[in-house]
Amino acid sequence: MRVMKKIMTIKTGIKLLTVNITEYATSTESFPIKKGFQEFKNNPFFKLVLGNREGEYSVESRQFVGSFFHEGISININPKAGNLNFLRMLLEGDDEASIRLSDSLLNEIEHSSIVEILAMSLANEILNLKTIGFKNDYVERSDNLRFLRGSINVYANVIHNHSDQTKLFCNFTEYTKDIPVNQALKWAIETLRLNLNLGFNEMVYSASKVMAEVTMPGACPIIEEAACLPEYKKAIRLVNWVREFVIVGQGGNNNSGQGLFVDMNKVFEGFVRERLRRVCHENHFIIRDKKYFSTKLCRGVRLEPDIIISNQADQKIAVLDCKYKINWNYKNNDVYQMLAYLESMPQIKNAYILYPSDAYILGDHIDLPRGRRLHKIGIPQSKYFDDDFWREIFTRLELSGLAVA
Repeated sequence: MRVMKKIMTIKTGIKLLTVNITEYATSTESFPIKKGFQEFKNNPFFKLVLGNREGEYSVESRQFVGSFFHEGISININPKAGNLNFLRMLLEGDDEASIRLSDSLLNEIEHSSIVEILAMSLANEILNLKTIGFKNDYVERSDNLRFLRGSINVYANVIHNHSDQTKLFCNFTEYTKDIPVNQALKWAIETLRLNLNLGFNEMVYSASKVMAEVTMPGACPIIEEAACLPEYKKAIRLVNWVREFVIVGQGGNNNSGQGLFVDMNKVFEGFVRERLRRVCHENHFIIRDKKYFSTKLCRGVRLEPDIIISNQADQKIAVLDCKYKINWNYKNNDVYQMLAYLESMPQIKNAYILYPSDAYILGDHIDLPRGRRLHKIGIPQSKYFDDDFWREIFTRLELSGLAVA
């Protein structure tokens, strides 16, 4: 994979060397780095490989996508599937029309970094919510005021106002948009804004300004998507993905390493689970995730399969694991992992590993002890959003006759 290099000048006048590459790729070009940058040589997100000339390095990416900035160098690792498809994967299979982006923004996203994609997409949702109307709710407040509001907190009033008779410490109820779901939006948009290294973005700035009266929480409130109003679902889904990102360094400081990265294993697993959930629902089966089945062994070791398929009687039928390894093939560690799952669930006869591939792979399997089988299913990028393709996968899961309507 040939790395693209470009020089651009941000508003501060600093020349910025930008390196763009996809995940699981090695650049064929190298670039000079300063001594301070070398401390990031062994980070978990990408590897710096010594080039042909002394002091120059090329980038070897791993399964992470995201952006990293340090000492005038910006490294953007973008998904092989393309930026728009990546966004659709984050939104768990929503079609392009339902993402609700303008044509100009769709075009901009295809030529942006991952951080910019998330920031612009979330900003777009926040501005849509501004048009629809943010959710407000009643919140219990306490404040030291110069007028009576609600009721007087006698104990707090004595402590705070014993020498100032012009104030009253009051407890009151306020109808406000400063509630956890909006605080989550505030946390996410500010986190992304502070990690944008290519200068000013008008949409992100506008969204940040809209959230100005909402409190910035110390940590992102955990919001369950299922409990949200319909108009909030996409925004909260994006917020929850921002929570999954690993934040490197501190945003807004161009003198220290900073960035955001997400593991494509998690993105791929969430996407596959949602696609299978739809076809399983059509056929009276239920998709379970690792929250449903988690077996503690010893010394902190746990068995947590990515996906379990069960019938309406809650009988486990199949176990599936997602491997974001392009053109995966049977490897000892992966086979042992699937054997451990099958041993812990003796009623299951078939295990499946799903992975991205260059071609459609279906029907390949190996036999395991006690009449069990491990199947591999390769999913080409061209089929990611093909509903008929996912229905075909379902027909091959050997679930016939196991449903309980």
